[in-house]
Amino acid sequence: MLVKNRLRAVLCVIVGFGVFSASAERDLNTLQKDFLSWKFGMFIHFNMATFVSGGWTSGKEDPLLFNPVDMDFGQWADAAVAAKMKYGVFTVKHTGGWCLWDTALSDRDITWFKNYKDGKGDMVREYCEAFRNRNLKVGLYYCFPLGGQTGRWKESQTLPAEEYALGTLDALSFIKAQFTELLTNYGKIDLIWVDQNASPNGGLKPGDWEKVKAHVHSIQPNCLVIGNNQTKFSRTDIHGYEYSYSLKLPPLDNPYPAEVCDKLQQGWFTNPGSDDGPVRDVNYVVNKMLRPLNDRNANYLLNCAPNQRGLMPDSVVERLKAIGRAWDPNESSKSDSELYGITRATLKQVPVKKKMLALTFNAFDDPEHFEYVAAVLEKYDARGTFFFSEALMKSEGAKIKALAKQGHEIGISSPLGLDLTELKDARAVRSEVNLVQKAAWGATRNRSTLFRASIPNYDEKVWSVLNYSGLLPVGAAVSLDGKAELSEYSARIEQGQIIEVASEKAAVDQLEALLKMLKKRNLDGVALTKLMKHSSSERLCVAAGSGGADVVSGME
Repeated sequence: MLVKNRLRAVLCVIVGFGVFSASAERDLNTLQKDFLSWKFGMFIHFNMATFVSGGWTSGKEDPLLFNPVDMDFGQWADAAVAAKMKYGVFTVKHTGGWCLWDTALSDRDITWFKNYKDGKGDMVREYCEAFRNRNLKVGLYYCFPLGGQTGRWKESQTLPAEEYALGTLDALSFIKAQFTELLTNYGKIDLIWVDQNASPNGGLKPGDWEKVKAHVHSIQPNCLVIGNNQTKFSRTDIHGYEYSYSLKLPPLDNPYPAEVCDKLQQGWFTNPGSDDGPVRDVNYVVNKMLRPLNDRNANYLLNCAPNQRGLMPDSVVERLKAIGRAWDPNESSKSDSELYGITRATLKQVPVKKKMLALTFNAFDDPEHFEYVAAVLEKYDARGTFFFSEALMKSEGAKIKALAKQGHEIGISSPLGLDLTELKDARAVRSEVNLVQKAAWGATRNRSTLFRASIPNYDEKVWSVLNYSGLLPVGAAVSLDGKAELSEYSARIEQGQIIEVASEKAAVDQLEALLKMLKKRNLDGVALTKLMKHSSSERLCVAAGSGGADVVSGME
């Protein structure tokens, strides 16, 4: 350890004087165009966090926990090729500071991992060789140091703790020296991907990030640098969007080279005891993200986390093969496909040939109302989709579960009276959606794909959350609110429509008359998913058959 500390001091001084600097012209425009030709990449979160719970590490873990008994970088690369990905980005240093190479700068590195090649391995080299051998570009993820004496990061000591205490910390020289190692010992690195680049918790000062970026370019001018969640070219070569965190995407008319990172599985890392299978289906990856993002001048970086054995789980490998079969990097835009597109509209009508329509019931705050409605529907052999808020899911869980057992469908709704568009940002919207999703699971043990805002207003941040959460926003072609005679609605009602019955007693009282009218016209009232399954729309058939929302929490 003493030897490493001395080497660290020497290297930091050398880097500080710029001994390793190199000069060359950078044609950033050409590099950015080349980057966009890659289109699809594999983000690989694998580090000490794979072997402990929680997704974050502090740097204080027992290094003997790191024990990937079947480590196979070639398997990772083969899976990327099968999905027609063009590059990888590997977490060579994550939040805990554990370095997957033998670094002279830190005591937390691969030499402490005695259960992997007796501490003599070099995962950076093995990864680079495996991916290059399959003609894949290589990118390295690097997390800036985190730590300090107070707050959330007090227990995260990724630089020597005594330096924080003494005020002698030189995080800038440390980082530059580590990048010197990575950029001089492993051949051409196509991409450096930096997390926590704007964090004040690791000893960096304002302006230091730009110095690090310039340092990388001084060693390898053609290496692109992406700052996570940065959209100014002074701070990143490519605009970066961490979708699961910010819930932001490049705009429709985006003119700038960009990249969006996302997750195939539940978390960034697999963890002991957690489900390591994919939660995103092929349609989401290809049609709702990859193709639309490519049309917005953005690459899609999809995280695929290896398990504790050091392998991509079989289910992930199979999903990536299916993704590869579903798209072609050389295809023309599929924007005319019905499956294509990020969620931006509510569903009000379903194209069907059968004489049926959907009945929906919204946010009843009186349990007697929906019990009465269920009895009336049963009398006419009809079924419906009921939307409930988190509060009702919790307070009336048993009755809602009984509704589901009777063949009715349960959808989810935002809190009564809440306008989601008035919330501060997309993360606040997601918090509300997460709450009702969890409550619905607790009440019914089903994951509904159907969502209706209690106040039906939607904006860009709400669309983004619904798209990310795999939810289908539902509207109505005809709304029965009890304020007008049923005869006034009759001429407007036709097959395939979504008919919404409001929670007010006046509307509920009209339900039986509505069902009688439908019976006379030989129109069946059904739950929405059943209507979708009979649709001539491929998109709606796919959505109806998904078996539950592709929900990931995104709450790291």
